[in-house]
Amino acid sequence: MVKKFLGKVIHYFPKPKVAIIQTKNEIKLNNIVSIYGPKTKIKQKIESIKICKESIKNDKIISIKVKGKVNINDYIYLENE
Repeated sequence: MVKKFLGKVIHYFPKPKVAIIQTKNEIKLNNIVSIYGPKTKIKQKIESIKICKESIKNDKIISIKVKGKVNINDYIYLENE
């Protein structure tokens, strides 16, 4: 299974379970993504996205709802099915 790097977590809000992500590639609704880190292993479907900031370098800062706790510097990958 080939995975495409999408970005990394730069902040996490525990009560609403929302992760702020700096993206390197485009994330779309209904994508299946994996979030990996030393203490994290989550696979989920993207059900909500909010764009917080866009830059000229193709980077975007977005927020997504996550199923569990994630940590700063966790990596997000697109799952190919």
